[in-house]
Amino acid sequence: MASITVNGTCSLPLSSSVVCHAEHIDLDEEVHEDIVDLKEEEQEDIISKLVVMLLSISWTPAAALRTIVELNIPKILATHASAPTHSMTAEELLERAPGASKPNARNLERMMRLLTCKNIFTEEVENITEGGLLKVIRRYALTPLSRVLVPDHATGTMANFVKFTTMSPVFCKAMEHLSESILSGGSAFESAFGTNAFDYMTTHPDQLHCFQAAMTDHTNQMLPIFLAKYQGFKGVKKLMDVGGGDGTTLSRILARHPHIQGVNFDLPEVVARAPCHPGVEHMVGDMFQSIPFGCDAIFMKTILHDWNDEDCLKILRNCYSALPAGGKVIIVDALVPVETSTNSEDYENVGTFMSDFCMQAHCPDGRERQEHEFQYLVKAAGFSNFQVVVQLDYMFVMEGVKQ
Repeated sequence: MASITVNGTCSLPLSSSVVCHAEHIDLDEEVHEDIVDLKEEEQEDIISKLVVMLLSISWTPAAALRTIVELNIPKILATHASAPTHSMTAEELLERAPGASKPNARNLERMMRLLTCKNIFTEEVENITEGGLLKVIRRYALTPLSRVLVPDHATGTMANFVKFTTMSPVFCKAMEHLSESILSGGSAFESAFGTNAFDYMTTHPDQLHCFQAAMTDHTNQMLPIFLAKYQGFKGVKKLMDVGGGDGTTLSRILARHPHIQGVNFDLPEVVARAPCHPGVEHMVGDMFQSIPFGCDAIFMKTILHDWNDEDCLKILRNCYSALPAGGKVIIVDALVPVETSTNSEDYENVGTFMSDFCMQAHCPDGRERQEHEFQYLVKAAGFSNFQVVVQLDYMFVMEGVKQ
């Protein structure tokens, strides 16, 4: 197979079909026969333009994903697709979709085909003849990727995370100001809405609820591997989850470690919507002002990446003040690698950079950090024995101990 290299890093094969990954482009045979007669620079230019073109519309699967979640397609398939194929046509799906006053099955099918390219669904094709004309019937079924979008999925859904992050109106409006924020040093979100993301949510309860639900979804994804890998709770007697949202994360930690007492600490408007969990005491407050005493360990999941260094130091120093000697802070956050991978299949690195980009749009000074930056913050707050304990995926568990 002939190939070219773009910018000295990306090898681009020239063969017989177009595949879904924008950085791996194949051409049909006719174009292939013609293009190999071009100079290498001309080949590189043609393929580079195609890569950029596809990259520029790489938002389309995410937009389609958001749409099928809004239409509740995964739930419909999980509930109504019958054996033996457990599949349904676009027409059958829309018959079950609430609010479909004038259903457009063709447009839904177009989205389903795009998401099938991404393994969100499987597709079965049946060719039949009606009145001398060929008719193609396409049926779609769930895959492991779409099963986790079912709202009542046994181990927790990811549907809320999709709604919050994929082309949501709030995110899109903030992203319109990214260029401005780079040039002026301001915040994209504040330029769009006149306030930071967290203050915005206090006056927009629906956005706050969407955010909290998305964070619960992230917990559903992260916590099983965290509980399997992290062994640091054995000596903990009382654990506080700072910025713990509705208490879901803490309740699942306590279910695995029932000897621990739990305190879920968050803002009043967040705790007000939190359900009761066995063994969990809800406490309200502001982590920038003070953190309650009485726990020998403090847990923070994806909290510090929302804030600049100065604010992180305030939080960590309040953690230090609240802990007894020998107490520890447990931090779960992404770590930015030293080297930048050019492999799009390296999900650990790509996930970190994607999350870091989201910080630019959503948080005024939020960012993902390198290991040495966390080490500086934790030690500057007074903790000693900083260490990265275990890697989860693109998330890592870090500890700091108070001597």
